[in-house]
Amino acid sequence: EHAQYGQVFGPSGDYSGNAGSNYIFFDASGMNDKVATITTCENVDLGGTLTFAYFAAGSGIGTLEIQVKPEGGAFTTIKTISGAQGTQWNLVTENLQNAGKMGLVRFHYHSGSNPFGDLSIDHVMLTAPAASSTSSTRTPTSSTRTPTSSTRTPAASSSRTPASASSAPTASAGAPTPTSTSATPAATPAASAAASTASATAPSSSPPPHHAYTIPD
Repeated sequence: EHAQYGQVFGPSGDYSGNAGSNYIFFDASGMNDKVATITTCENVDLGGTLTFAYFAAGSGIGTLEIQVKPEGGAFTTIKTISGAQGTQWNLVTENLQNAGKMGLVRFHYHSGSNPFGDLSIDHVMLTAPAASSTSSTRTPTSSTRTPTSSTRTPAASSSRTPASASSAPTASAGAPTPTSTSATPAATPAASAAASTASATAPSSSPPPHHAYTIPD
């Protein structure tokens, strides 16, 4: 620890206890009632948190303010630490209080009325806001469809009864019905005479009459 005139001015090491390590140090020697600032170099998400450790032990400790400046706005103070806070590192986590906005973060220190107001800062961390846990479950829309009846009535039976083999075929529509061409030829006179003679001379097909004969013993 840095001590002078019986007072502790600063830590012997960083927040992790490593002697000779680096940390931010406001030296108030000869600068009582003065202001010093440290500001982020670029815009950060002001919906998250700021974590840091500070060491404030001297009798001349003034006021440390944590300030934020949203884009298009002015710096406002979200936390104030005043006076001596003991001879140890103190850890702070502060909500930046500007959800959904981007902007700057600043440490603003105004030293006290005597030179024993050295202030140290270490372990500075900016944490982005946690992701929203709002349920995004979607209720599925019913897509059930009532099927349309597609039953079809079968056409009338086209079975045909075969025609009887003994029946005469039906003539096609429009086709002429054939007429019999079988004609009895006309008899010539000579043929008629021959037929008449043949009929007269042809033996009778009737058997001859039987005559009884007696054969002597």
